[in-house]
Amino acid sequence: MIDNSFYDSDSVNVENSNAVSKLNDIISNIEILTDDYLTDIKADSITDISQLQYNGLLMYIHLKYIQPTKCLYKYFPNKSNNSQITLMYDDDLIYLLCEYYIYISQKYNKTCHPVGFSYLSGVDLSTLGRWESMESQRPKAYATVKRLKSGYENALEIGAQTGKNPVGYIASLNHRFGWSADSKPQLTVNITRTQDDILKTLDTGLIEKTTENP
Repeated sequence: MIDNSFYDSDSVNVENSNAVSKLNDIISNIEILTDDYLTDIKADSITDISQLQYNGLLMYIHLKYIQPTKCLYKYFPNKSNNSQITLMYDDDLIYLLCEYYIYISQKYNKTCHPVGFSYLSGVDLSTLGRWESMESQRPKAYATVKRLKSGYENALEIGAQTGKNPVGYIASLNHRFGWSADSKPQLTVNITRTQDDILKTLDTGLIEKTTENP
């Protein structure tokens, strides 16, 4: 069962209570669909399923609920024509859903990834890329992308320290985030460990027995 009290407006200080209320409704539906999905594949918990099946769950939730209900959108009057309404993503709600996605991924030992969030939300990667250059115009959308990237980077770092294929995780960190033995990552997030730091903490025998591919 998913923890549907993750964002409880009575216990969490948030700026947009309307977005929190919407998120709680979304979480309730996610919980129902998750139970259906796990029953269908004969699994007891999200922990028991593979990363690939987890991605399938995210897509299932999107196709069954998020896409048809358009619950992540809000409506704005069209300034050029008062009789028309423009449909746009609710940036506050998207950010909260991103926080929830990262929380659920960590809770059930799954890698959070921008692609996974795209599967769940329907926000395509090209849109996320545009949001990354819109810090002043859409600060909440910008914050969502930064949050996704830091969540993914953190998951890879943890995988490098605890996973069965630390070299594979480090290769992903090098490729995705510019990690190297003699340089800092280029992201605007706080990173204190380099590739050499992680390698020093790893069992060299474990490195030689790499079997997983993050």
